[in-house]
Amino acid sequence: MKDIINTVKALTIVNFNREDITDNNKKIELYKKIKRKELMEFNDLLQYINFGIQDKREFECSLCGKTEGRLLQREFDPYEFIPLDSGSNGELRSSSRGSILFGV
Repeated sequence: MKDIINTVKALTIVNFNREDITDNNKKIELYKKIKRKELMEFNDLLQYINFGIQDKREFECSLCGKTEGRLLQREFDPYEFIPLDSGSNGELRSSSRGSILFGV
């Protein structure tokens, strides 16, 4: 399972040192050379990126009158847009719209 996950992650590489990479074997070899520490730092960075709708509001407690700011947010999971689940009905599995692409 680990090899499958790493292979899929490697295939997301599109560019290296300003050179477009289209060969899947080269992508896999490049991904294998990335140090574990760098991968962990990159994953941590992704956790801090605000993705979705961010809305900060002030709320007042009706009991004590104290006001505090709260962040209302709706995070979108890119996988929500991709029909991956075989349990999806036919309507969800096909789309007449264009492709949705995500990248970092």
